[in-house]
Formats: sequence, structure tokens, C-alpha cells
Amino acid sequence: MDLADALREEEIYWKQRCREEWLRSGDLNTKFFHNVVKGKRIQNRLLMLLDEAGQEHFAEGSKGNIAVNYFRELFRSSNPFDLETLFTGFPKRVSDDMNAVLTAAITEEEIKKAAFSVKGSSAPGEDGLTGVFYQKFWHIVGAQLTSEILVFFHSAVMPDGWNHTQLSLLPKIPKPTKMQDLRPISLCSVQYKIISKILSNRLKSILPEIISDTQGAFVEGRLISDNIIIAHEMVHGLRTNPRVAEECMAIKTDMSKAYDRVEWNFLEVLMEKMGFDRIWVRWIMSCVSSVSFSVLLNGNSHGYIRPERGIRQGDPLSPFLFILCAEALVSRLNTAEETGLLHGIKLSPFGPSVHHLLFADDSLLLCNATSTEAAEICACLKDYEEASGQCINLQKSSVIFGSKVSEERKLEIKRALGIHQEGGEGSYLGLPECFSGSKVNLLSFIKEKLQGRLNGWFAKALSQGGKEILIKSVALALPIYAMSCFKLPKDLCAKLTSAIVEFWWSSGSNRKKISWVSWQKMCKDKEHGGLGFKEVEKFNQALLAKQAWRIWSRPNSLVSRILQGRYFPRSSFLEANVGTRPSYAWRSILHGRELLAQGLLKKIGNGESVKVWTDNWIIDDVPRPPHYHPDAEVDLTLTVRDLIDDQSSAWNIPMVRQLFCEEDVSRVLNVKVNVDSVDTLEWGFSKNGVYNTKSGYKLAVVLQEKQVFPPSPALPPLERKLWRDLWKSKTTPKIKHFMWRALSGALAVKQGLKSRGITLDTTCLRCGSAEESICHVLFHCEVAKEAWERSQIPLPPGGFSRSSVWLNFFHLLSVSKRHSSEGSIRLSFPWVLWHIWKARNIFCYEKIHLDGATVLSRAMEEASTWFNLQLLPSESSHLSSLTRWQKPPVGTLKCNIASSWPDSSHNHGSSWIVRDSTGLPLFHSRRAFAPVFTEIEAGLATFEWSLKAAHDLKVKKISLEISSPILWEALSIPDRFPNLGFEISKSLRLMHDFDQCQLSLVPSVVNIIAEDIAVSVTRDHRYQSYIATGGPSWLSSMINLQAAG
Repeated sequence: MDLADALREEEIYWKQRCREEWLRSGDLNTKFFHNVVKGKRIQNRLLMLLDEAGQEHFAEGSKGNIAVNYFRELFRSSNPFDLETLFTGFPKRVSDDMNAVLTAAITEEEIKKAAFSVKGSSAPGEDGLTGVFYQKFWHIVGAQLTSEILVFFHSAVMPDGWNHTQLSLLPKIPKPTKMQDLRPISLCSVQYKIISKILSNRLKSILPEIISDTQGAFVEGRLISDNIIIAHEMVHGLRTNPRVAEECMAIKTDMSKAYDRVEWNFLEVLMEKMGFDRIWVRWIMSCVSSVSFSVLLNGNSHGYIRPERGIRQGDPLSPFLFILCAEALVSRLNTAEETGLLHGIKLSPFGPSVHHLLFADDSLLLCNATSTEAAEICACLKDYEEASGQCINLQKSSVIFGSKVSEERKLEIKRALGIHQEGGEGSYLGLPECFSGSKVNLLSFIKEKLQGRLNGWFAKALSQGGKEILIKSVALALPIYAMSCFKLPKDLCAKLTSAIVEFWWSSGSNRKKISWVSWQKMCKDKEHGGLGFKEVEKFNQALLAKQAWRIWSRPNSLVSRILQGRYFPRSSFLEANVGTRPSYAWRSILHGRELLAQGLLKKIGNGESVKVWTDNWIIDDVPRPPHYHPDAEVDLTLTVRDLIDDQSSAWNIPMVRQLFCEEDVSRVLNVKVNVDSVDTLEWGFSKNGVYNTKSGYKLAVVLQEKQVFPPSPALPPLERKLWRDLWKSKTTPKIKHFMWRALSGALAVKQGLKSRGITLDTTCLRCGSAEESICHVLFHCEVAKEAWERSQIPLPPGGFSRSSVWLNFFHLLSVSKRHSSEGSIRLSFPWVLWHIWKARNIFCYEKIHLDGATVLSRAMEEASTWFNLQLLPSESSHLSSLTRWQKPPVGTLKCNIASSWPDSSHNHGSSWIVRDSTGLPLFHSRRAFAPVFTEIEAGLATFEWSLKAAHDLKVKKISLEISSPILWEALSIPDRFPNLGFEISKSLRLMHDFDQCQLSLVPSVVNIIAEDIAVSVTRDHRYQSYIATGGPSWLSSMINLQAAG
């Protein structure tokens, strides 16, 4: 175990130092982590700094003094005195109800939740303690920390030292030499972050109601893509709309050191004007004004700074405070428009006028192209700057003129603004402002970024398991930003795919490698023989369908109103045409709509608006109308309401059987009807009826497969089982990928090389007795045979197959599940395979022969080390109390609820068990329900049944525990499940009928008793429903164990 401990500690150390967030799992990638740390040290090291006079300084002390003096000056207040000019007519926005939410008493549970939401591996404060320290030792430090935090919320006085912050300087450019080239990131203490998180979580809940819809940053429900699409439409209008091109302009401004310049008295007055309660204002101002800094330079701390202004990058609260500050500018611009001094751009008579778009510190101001309105823009910005401390960087700002604005007027306006740079061909929020040229060239930066990330020297140290994570978490994530707004050209998609494929098969050298498996197969799910990668074109369309869904489902959002006014003023979004002179963003959204439309399903309420034969209201591979029975008469005016019995408000079963073909009768009868609600249109492939990119991508794959002729045969169940078992096998990701390559025929054996046109002798070099195939190398070569015979792993009765790798793997995976032989032996087969292959390569390239005994010894040693590592506590493991069942307080009963819903059969088993404050089971119940089509439907039916049972048992005070995250989300945030509103509301009403009711989401291990009872219905086919006193006898030992704590 000493070696296992050392290996785990070494990996954790270097992983913490490199802080690569994307690498969630893999092998012991210590070499990779070490390389990244070295690279970041080189990249971030500041060798020389220029002072204000341009003098070079190399000594650490001199550089530290330059940095400290720079920040002292930056954080010195400009002492604004005239705030009333900016706040004239500023509306109160925070209601009494909102203030009640913001200033409600802080609870211990809220503090604990905030503490556990702090990212465990994020950089620590000056005390060196990370979030994971507090989370792991909460049972020791939690009570004291909670007490001190509660004192802060009673007094609004920050404890000494909690708000001292080190400023870490990150380079904005390669090889920075000036302080302006460095970005300060505040390393706040975890204690402060907990307070900041509590305040942030409360503030976030009201932001959508108090922040203008022209601000797109940090507000729930708003995305950066909205701002990009609106800006793109505006710039497109400046080029193509005759009136806009002649009369309008856009001004893109850049705020210099925006966070660092926020004046504290401005922030305080702003919050008071908005209507925030004085208690809330005191909390916020204490967080902001109690800060002190020292500067971290090349690992050394320098100086002590007491700032007079500024909010910190790295403080969870800062982004939300900044957008509150920006509301002062929004109000000033709105006042100018209301008084006729500014006129925004209106792309059509039906759409809204827009005179500004803000995303954090990026501003796009829109107005008429006149010197008068330019002067008014300057006046608005000047009032905002003088009050808030903000400073416009004129050198980085630009003006985009309408295409028909004269040169003379352009010069006049640029002089009035003090901005001399023209835009239109640049970027906004990182994407092209306008697509006027080659789209491949305009978006080529995506390929360059991807190539740079994949070709980085650090990536060469990755195992195949690490490469898989890198491709999924980084390579396919890099283009998401652009793909969410624009359709990428086919050529660019092909180049991105090519870069990923080349990286996957490369081994760090510059030599071109063989692509042993097609990209199309690698994009299949793992249980279908692929690796679960995504095809770029389909992924792009799925992301654009998400944008189409947002426009359709949020018609009152600013981006939806602009697009509706421009492209579909008299029709619905789903019926909109491409229009005249459309923007590229609109064409891209319509591309996404093609996919969206094929997945929309009519959700049956009363059935009055759904046409039986023409609307898509049942789901097969895709939503469709039912197929009619050969003997049925088809009436095209027939509605679903006509199929519902008036007396029972349920399906008229004889009529359903008469009208529809046999295979669709069950589909129709499984559709729930609710005559008290109206019919709705929803996404047919998600649990809550809301579109998500994952299900959209799956539909895109299904639609393509349906177009292929002849259709691809379905994978045999045994083959799917083999792939599933392979990926579930207990071994390292590297070896899992090796086994995948072996089963996919993707190992570079001579037989495989010859099949790809390479001329060579295919005889096995080691034994010379047979052709070198994958099956021969791994199972029948002399070294392999000796290793397997010595391994004590049960071999097939007739020996390993000589021709089928599949049969041999099937045997090994089956043996690994048996409990008749020792676990360490039967589970070690992946390492045996891996070391047999390594021995073959050592012989081929180094001419060193290893016998079977040596190979087996190395395999077993490595397997033993890995299994010992799995027994150690993980870096992120939390308290054991979080994974133990907790007794309820005296006077309260606890009810654990679970449902079992296998996707393959749609059968539905449910259970609950009620226990008292001693852990003694009072009652339990099990029930088999009729099949349902989604997990959330099963969960809601189980939950409602359990609550009714608790009411029947006269329970007054109850603590409910469930382990289904999707059910928890539905009950906590019903708005996310509009298609299940009626079912959710019934359960919520039942919860309110108790004198006291608390609902908790717990891990499965805590809810294991209820889960086992529920699973017994679907797994063991125990369909008899019952309610009984006590607990089930077959689970008595586990119940007693939980009661004992």
C-alpha cells in the first residue's frame, strides 16, 4: 500500500499544481500534469517589467514595487461628487418581496451548501486552504466557521484577515513587459467565498426582474449568443437595410480596467436608488470595502494595499455587482431616447428599437449617424464615467457606419466621438461582426485554436484515455461558441474533424499514422462499438436547434422580438421563411429549426386541437401521427378529443383498436390524457419536454440513419452486451482503450498492415508458427499461451478460439463476473492482455524476449497496484455522514421513496419506507405500476402515491428523501417541466397538506433500502403490491445497520 499511497499523492500533487479542469478521469497522468505545470510556469513567469518611465527592471524586488505602486494608483478613488445627474429619473426596481428574499435570516444549511459549492481545487487564499479542506473536514471546522459567518450577517463586519486577497497576475499577451499587459485575479479566502456565494445565490434569483433585457451577461436564462445574434442583425442591417444603411451607426466601446475602477460610493448609491434594503447594502459594502491586497509576482508576495475603489475578478459576487452598475448607463441612455436625443436602430416597423447592447464591459451603442447624436452618446458616457469611475479606451473602440453614410459625415462624427477606428470587419464578443466574405476564412480561427490546443507539447504525454477526455471536453467544446450562433461551412467541419482524427491516432511524432477505425464508427455510442465522439456537422445543427428552440419558446425575449419583426411579423417562427436579404445568423437558425421541427411532439391535454391523422402526437423513432387500421375509415377532421370517453375522461379503447394498426394501439393507449388542460407542443426526446442539445444530436444521427439505404442492421444484443461489459470492466482507461482497439481490429499487427496494402511477411516474429493476427498475438503465440496457462484465470473448455477475438473477450468478460474464483485473479485479465501486447512490442522494436512467466508477473503486479489505489479515499471524497442515512428529529417521521424504471421494458416499480427517530421501520409498501415512457413520469407517479399513503397513515410531520435528481429538479423548479405541470402541482399540493414537510435529495447509497424494494418489482418480477408494518425481512440487516448509524 506504500507504493499505492505514493502514486496517488504524486498524481494529486501535480494535478493540483496544473489545475487542468477538463481532465476528469484517466490513468495516472503524472507526466502530463508535470508538463503542464512546467509550461504554465514558463508562460506566466515575468522576467522583466517596465516602469512608467520605460526603464527595464529585472530584480524581483523592483518588479514587485512597480506592481504595488501601479495597483495603489489604480485603486485610488477619483472621488466622484455629482451622482445626481446620472441618477435623475432612475426607477426603483427592487420590490419589498424581493428584499424579503434577499435579507431573510441566513440558515446553517445555506452556509453549508455555499461551502460545498466552492470549487475544491480552485486556488487558495493567503492561508493556503482550498475548498476541499473545508468540505472534507466540515465535521471538525463547520460549527465554528458557521458561527463566525452568522456573526458577519448580524453585524455586517468582516472578520479580520478574511478579506485579505493576493493578486495573481496572468499575462494577457505572450511575454508581457508592462503592467497593462497583466490581468489581476484575486485569490480570495474560502471563508470569504462562502459569504460571497450566499449573497450571490440570493442576488441571482432576482436579477432577471431588475436587469434590462439589453444586458446579456450573468443573468439566468440569457446567453451570450443572444447578444451575438442581435449585434449580427444590426451590423447586417447597416449593410443591407436601405434606411438603416443611410441613417445609422454602431459604436463599439471598450472599458479599461472595468472592475478595478468601480467607485464604492457610486455602487452604494446605485443600490439604494434601485430600492435594495439597507441591510443588504451594508452586507455588500462590507464585502467590497473591507478588502486589502498584496501582489503575487513569480510566486512571491509583495506589498500591502488598502484600495479605495474597485471590485475583484475572482470574487463570486463581482460579476453581478458589475451588471448592477451598468444599469446606471442603461438608465441614462433610456432617458436620452425618451427625450428624443437618441434614436436606436429599428430593423422593421414591427420590431423594437435598440440603442444599446451590453455584455459585462463590452458595449455596443446604436444611434443615428449624426454629430448631434454622437455628442449625446459622449454626454451619456461622460456622466457614467464621472460617477462610476469607468474609463472608455478610445484606442480600442470603433465605429461601424451604415454602408451609405457619406465620408464627410463619417469624419465629422469620428471627430465628435474622439474615435478614429472604423469597424464592421472585426469581431464582437469573439465572433465576426459580419459575414461579408468567405465564411471559411472568417471562421478559420476556430481551426487554428483547435490545432494549437491539440498540437501542444503537453498533449503528447497523454494516454489514450486522457486523449478521449481532451477531445470530448476541449476539442469538441472549443467550436461550441461559434456553432451555437452560426452554421460552420462543410469544408471547415471537415478540417476540424481531420485535426481531431490526426490527434487521436498520433503518438507524438510527426509521422502520419494509420486511422484504423473510421471516424463515423468512432462517433457511435460506446455500446455500439464507438467512442461516443460527435460528428461536427450534426453537433453544429443540434446547437443551432437549441437557439431555434429559445426563439420559439421565449417569444418575449429581445432577440426573438427583433427576429420576429424582421423575418416573421405575421406568422409563427415554425412557419417563417428565409425572407429577403437575410443575415447569415438567420439562415443558420433556420438550419437548426429543420432539426427542431422533426422532434416536436403534440402533448395531449384535452385533445381538442390535435388532428389525429396529420399531427405528430405519438413517438416512434421520431414523432408522427398513428398509422390507421386497414379496415378503418379515415376522417381527416377527426381530433384526439373524439377518441376520449366523456364519462371516464380516458381513452375510448374500442374506438382506438378500431382506428389504428395493432403496433400503434399500445403507443396511443400509453399517451396520458388530461381533459382539464390544453394541448401543447413540446420536444419529444427529453424528460421535461424542453429541447436539449444531447437529444437533438441523437435525433440528427437517427434521421441520417433512416436516410441510408439499405438501413444499417441493428447490433445483435450479445455484441452490445460485450461492448457494455468492456467499458464497465475494472481497469484503467488506457487498457480499456487498448481492448477497444483489439476488438475493433485496430492494433498494428502484420495481418492488419497487409490488409491496408502494405507488402510484408505476415509470419509472427516470435514463434514463427502462424500469421501474426490480433487473435494470435494475444492468445496463441507461445508467450501468450504460457501467460494464460500460468494465470489461474479459468480458460474456455476447448481453449481460446483461434479465429475470433470476440469469443475470447466474451469468455474473459464473463469469467470476470463470476464469483467462483478469486477476484484479484479473474479481474486481472485486462493487464494480462496489455502486458502480452507490450511484450510483443518490446520484442519487435528492442529485440528483448520476455517469457510468459515474466509477462504474467508484471501484469499481476500492475493490477495489484491499481486495485490498491481504488481502495484509497479519493481526493474529492466528502464526509461519510453525507453518505449515511440520518435519523429524523423526535416527533418527525422519515419516508424514503424510490422508483425503478428500466428503459428497456418501461415497467415501473415503486416503494416507500417510513421510519421514526430511532430508525425503527413503522411501515413500508411496494407497488407495480403500468408501464410509462419516461423516468420522470415514473418518479412523479411514485411520489404522489407515497404522499397519499402517508396522509392515509395520518402522518403530520414528515421528512421525505428521494435519490432521483430529475424528480428533485421537477419538484424544486417546476417551470423547467412545463409538460408535467399538472402532475407536479398535484404532488406539491399534497406536500403542503402536511403540518410540516421537508424534501431532500440524497445519494443512492442513503436511499438503498427503498431502491432495493422498488428494484425487486422490475428485476425479480415481484408484481404483488402491498403495504405492511415494519420493514421487509430480507432487508432487516441493512435496516438495522442504518439505524445504528
